[in-house]
Amino acid sequence: MSRRGRDAKARDRRHRTAVAQRSESSARTGPALAAAPANDAEAEPVAPAQPAAEAPARAATVVVPRSPSLLRQKVRRRQQLVVATELEHLRNLVSAREVAAAAVDDEVRRLRRRGANWPEIANALGVSRQAARQRYGLQT
Repeated sequence: MSRRGRDAKARDRRHRTAVAQRSESSARTGPALAAAPANDAEAEPVAPAQPAAEAPARAATVVVPRSPSLLRQKVRRRQQLVVATELEHLRNLVSAREVAAAAVDDEVRRLRRRGANWPEIANALGVSRQAARQRYGLQT
């Protein structure tokens, strides 16, 4: 028998063994479920399927107002807070952009004073030579 044939037979044997073990384990649990007691007083405690350490984290408790108008007010207030926070974040980004633009302007001026040519500066900026000279040329 060839090696390929032996390997195939071994795989088939392992597969049949695994299927038989699965069917035996399901046969063991099946009748236990069918013979479950009618009421909870007769039931024996059953261990949880997962250990407690692996249980998912509990979600935060949310208190929902009974009145729809109070709920709308609460949602509106929350949205206003979120928008205010996002607007502050936008202001910070604009400020950072202005600081970065000023730093780039200063660096281009410094490089030009030290003798860097426009193609080198344009390459560093990722723009064409003409675009770099138009943007920063009058400042030097």
